[in-house]
Amino acid sequence: MPKIRRNHQQYAWRNSLVLGALVAILGVTGLMIPPIARLEPDVGLKWLFNLRGPRPAPENVVVVTIDRESSTELGLPNVPRKWPRGLHAELIRKLHHAGASVISFDMIFSDHRDLEQDQDFTAAMLEANNVILFEYLQTENLGFSGEQGNTAIHLEQRLPPIPKFAKAALAVAPFNLPKVPERVNQAWLFKPGAGDLPSLPVVALHHHLAAHFPALQKQIHALANDLPDWLRQDHPPANPGEFATMLRQFFLQHPDIFKKLLATIKHPSLRSLLHTHAQGNGAGIFLDFYGPARSITTVPYYRVLQNKSPIDFQGKAVFVGFSEQLQPEQKDGFYTAFTDEAGLDVSGVEIMATTFANLLESKTIRPVSPPYNIFLIIFFGLLVGIFLYKLEGIKALALAASIATIYLGSSYWLFASQSVWLPILIPLLIQLPFALVLALLSHYIISHRERSRLHHAFKQYVPEHIATTAAATGFESLKNTQTQFGACLATDAADYTPLSEKLTPTELHDQLNDYFQQIFIPVHEREGMVVDVIGDAMLAAWMDGEEKNLRRAACEAALEIQQRLNQQDKSLPTRIGLHCGEISIGNVGAGKHFEYRIVGDVVNTSTRIEGLNKQLGTQILASAEMLKDIDDMAVREVGRFRLKGKEQAMTLYELRSHPYESEHMELFNQGLQQFQSQDWVNAINSFIQLLTINPEDGPALFYLQKAQNYQLLSHGEDWDGVVNISQK
Repeated sequence: MPKIRRNHQQYAWRNSLVLGALVAILGVTGLMIPPIARLEPDVGLKWLFNLRGPRPAPENVVVVTIDRESSTELGLPNVPRKWPRGLHAELIRKLHHAGASVISFDMIFSDHRDLEQDQDFTAAMLEANNVILFEYLQTENLGFSGEQGNTAIHLEQRLPPIPKFAKAALAVAPFNLPKVPERVNQAWLFKPGAGDLPSLPVVALHHHLAAHFPALQKQIHALANDLPDWLRQDHPPANPGEFATMLRQFFLQHPDIFKKLLATIKHPSLRSLLHTHAQGNGAGIFLDFYGPARSITTVPYYRVLQNKSPIDFQGKAVFVGFSEQLQPEQKDGFYTAFTDEAGLDVSGVEIMATTFANLLESKTIRPVSPPYNIFLIIFFGLLVGIFLYKLEGIKALALAASIATIYLGSSYWLFASQSVWLPILIPLLIQLPFALVLALLSHYIISHRERSRLHHAFKQYVPEHIATTAAATGFESLKNTQTQFGACLATDAADYTPLSEKLTPTELHDQLNDYFQQIFIPVHEREGMVVDVIGDAMLAAWMDGEEKNLRRAACEAALEIQQRLNQQDKSLPTRIGLHCGEISIGNVGAGKHFEYRIVGDVVNTSTRIEGLNKQLGTQILASAEMLKDIDDMAVREVGRFRLKGKEQAMTLYELRSHPYESEHMELFNQGLQQFQSQDWVNAINSFIQLLTINPEDGPALFYLQKAQNYQLLSHGEDWDGVVNISQK
């Protein structure tokens, strides 16, 4: 048993490892399939944002919105490009006088308008010296056909503001985003396709933090001596775009210095600059959205012009652009994780401000690195595969729910507290369900196979319906005793004792195996059950089905046993007894030894009937109850008997494969009737006449001897013709 248990455990471990490996492979495969990999930001990241909910945006970032409310108050069309640029000049002056650190416009100024208005706008930018204008990047995809097939070329053309605006502005910078229906999750910082240009939020950040340049310069001086000229000056380059580009190039050329600065600098503003340059060559960031539209402090355009703004702009970064509070009015909206049910998207200027705010906080969403992501997917796959395989049913479902809860809870905590983004889609929506289904399916298949094996084993010893119940519910069901109708067939080999004296034990063993094979087959073919085998005797029973069918099956089995033995094995002539009625089936025994057997008067009676064959010289005897309503079998009534140990008499019949001739039957029935009527003389004459015709008629010889003996005795007038049997 320990060895069997050990093998079973090894088998279970092997299967659990195989399942874990399959789940891990599935996860890694999902990472390699682009459509699935692209779903992770749209599904997993959205879940995490929804779980975390909105978070406070930095107070020193403000969005000034051009919206319908402002259009109405100012009497202007709700089309930003048609607004007079003199208003923008007034807005710049008010924000500059209020102390705004940097003013960024998310608007296109690529055409000339009213000369006076344009000059006023130019003058305002020169006065403030902190205005950054948006530069539009026009994308064009060109396709060419050549000898090597089709070639696609992706071109990006810069469309800056008109020259006088570009010259008057502190800097110009691009900022492009994908449009609906693709959800916005990322923003680039340095655009490779546009000459590695810094984006507008990056340029705005470098001007916003320009006052901290001396502190950064001091830290760099402490780590290196051979510095470019611009790093030896007391102030950064005047153009923040050039400042960002030059600082980036320096860090790319001196990665060791950059790593040391990251490890040592703790000042928040300096870390913001370093964080901006830590995103990799040409890489973008995953935006940490603060919430739905207008989560960043928002002030309508007209309120600033009318000095009605409740916001103190001192030291704040201001972003000016189109933004609406109602979805039907939106002209510049982007679908994000926080797009609400009403369809209100986040405007382009808000995404620009969000990018700036994330960099300022040094807090962007940080997906795990590709190697760690692969490791996590493999580890998760192995974990769920191994542990889910060890449980079944509700326990497996509970474990899967626990794993999902723990993993999602851990992912949420890391996301909310550290901005770390663990994969959600593949582990929870692909690997975990796949592992659960495969584990449950494996257990079902294994259980089905085990039940089939148990059922096959049980039905060799118990009825079909009991075998089915035991295979499904376990061994405990076998402890239950059941009472039901059954048809019993008892056999006994006539010459077993003499045969055993002649053969060696091995030869006798082989002889018995051959013998039982001949008598078992008819039983099994008719869905009977061999209940007991002792020595050369067998007890079989039929218990599953309609009563008449059970009795018929037992009778047919008896006839086939007789036929098989008469044809193939005449060394062990066999006597058979058949009876039916209520039987009890269940465990019999005590202590450590039990046998699953049928018990009851029917069992004892069938063996008594079988034993009577020896006295009557017959091979198959059946009770009248056994043959009730069965009219198509060759039978002969052999009388009424009171078997040993029984109080009630019963009528028995000889069952044959072929009927006796009519003359034979008439003589026997006549003699039997005369015998039961105590007409001894005529009974003796009838049986003598029958034996003259057939000397081997055992019942005729039995009654001849009984009649001769009874002739000398008086049974009385009330004798009912029953023969008492004193031997088993």
